[in-house]
Amino acid sequence: MDELKKLFSTLEEIRNEEENFSLNILDEISSSKYSFGFLLGEYNLKNEYILNVLDIIKNNKQSGLLRYFSLSLRFYFQIMISKAVQHLDTINNEIKCLKINREWNDSDSLYYNSMISTENKIINKAKDMFSKSNLNDFFDYFSSEAKKSCIFDNLENWIIDNHFFKANYCYYCVFEVIYSFFCFEYLNLKDRNIKESPLFLYFENHNTSLLGDKNFTKYGLITLTNDFEPICTEHLECRIFNKSLNITLPLSRKIDNQLFKKFIELYNVGIIKQISFKPTLSEPYTGKISTDMALEAVEFGRLFDIELNDLIPTKLVSLDSDSLWINPVGQEITFEELKYDFDTFDDYIMTQAVHLKFFKKNNDFYIEHIDHEIIFYTYDEYDKRLYNIKIKGKVLKRQKTFKIDDSEIPFLTHGKPEFLMQILYTYFLRKDLLDEYFSQYK
Repeated sequence: MDELKKLFSTLEEIRNEEENFSLNILDEISSSKYSFGFLLGEYNLKNEYILNVLDIIKNNKQSGLLRYFSLSLRFYFQIMISKAVQHLDTINNEIKCLKINREWNDSDSLYYNSMISTENKIINKAKDMFSKSNLNDFFDYFSSEAKKSCIFDNLENWIIDNHFFKANYCYYCVFEVIYSFFCFEYLNLKDRNIKESPLFLYFENHNTSLLGDKNFTKYGLITLTNDFEPICTEHLECRIFNKSLNITLPLSRKIDNQLFKKFIELYNVGIIKQISFKPTLSEPYTGKISTDMALEAVEFGRLFDIELNDLIPTKLVSLDSDSLWINPVGQEITFEELKYDFDTFDDYIMTQAVHLKFFKKNNDFYIEHIDHEIIFYTYDEYDKRLYNIKIKGKVLKRQKTFKIDDSEIPFLTHGKPEFLMQILYTYFLRKDLLDEYFSQYK
């Protein structure tokens, strides 16, 4: 029997057992062994189907299997990124509300920056794992995560065969990922009632029905209308945004990103008159989730937005550890570039900075002052500066290359911060980090 077909067959058996378990969840005898969830409970008992799956994973030889494992794991890390991006959007909305209501203070800044930093570390790690292709890399990842979280110590007191569990933990983690992907993508849903899906119920609970869309009732598809805006991305799943409910619906991963873009291009010019897409049947995301993966990581903060009063401290880091820091304070913004392979002068470390002051007039922003500086740090100061945006180089006087004052330079020209971007791109070496920060204007 083909190993991939065998895998699907055993996963279907596990799915059936899981559904039967869900129906009997209130039964004390059957639920006691599942204190940590069905799959872990069955694994702990060495369920024959789960052992079969573990055996298939351990002996992965066929190209079809390896491709399926790769798809499953990439999906897993995409979900991690999507959830972190959604949480970042929620955090930034909370920050905006606090500032609008004038309730923002220093303690809020520390609290939210810590949350933003955590989410961006998750995104950074998930991006790194997303690019892996070797199954052993993923085993190493799950093993290191287990050690960091001390999971083996936490399970010591209740798991039946701790030695067996430790020896197979990484395979079990990959199995869980594969199982989740199987349920999401490959499970045959034709006999399931889409009217019971979280997606359908979400619309119903918000006084909007999908029953008027014949493509949904017949095929489980969402028809693109004026109320739905398509969101095209390079790496994550394609999405559609419902304007009236302010929600984002991820589409099936079977929808190719490039083909999706072509469909939308033809739809927008009227060549395609009507088009429908298959959404995931899970509950949608709140808000417009339009962020895509990037090659550089936003370690904390967020990308540039013309609502300058809402800017927050931000750090972007390249894969080789160069960084771009943006520090807004009141009506001033400082951009500073820190290089891993830094330049020196008289045994001091040099960095570049662009500092500006702005004001608002008739709902438009203008630059009043801007300059470019060389900043000098001692090695001790620089070590601290790598982690603290408030550290200032004071060992030598800053050297300015130009300075503009008493001006009224429009922040936006042709809808972009062209003047500022031209200065930053002229002086700063890491154009890729600037590309990331100004991504919506490129």
